[in-house]
Amino acid sequence: MKKTITALLLIACAVSVQAAPRSKQAAAEQLYATALCQAATESRDQLYRQAREYRISRAKLGKLVCNDIPIKNVLRETELNQSKPIASAH
Repeated sequence: MKKTITALLLIACAVSVQAAPRSKQAAAEQLYATALCQAATESRDQLYRQAREYRISRAKLGKLVCNDIPIKNVLRETELNQSKPIASAH
């Protein structure tokens, strides 16, 4: 019985040690995704600069989704908003 409990504790410790890097990796990926989504709201150039900095390929970048919106659509909206003239009051 004592050996069984010891073995279970060792397995539980091994699993928790292996899970820690995974959660750190997931947190890092989430941080990168957030930064890339923010960059997409600024400009296409900013997005590509940020992706290069994080070493994210264009293929992976194309799969990125920001608030349930594909990043291509976020870029399209950003570019449309930037090309609209600012209304002036006369």
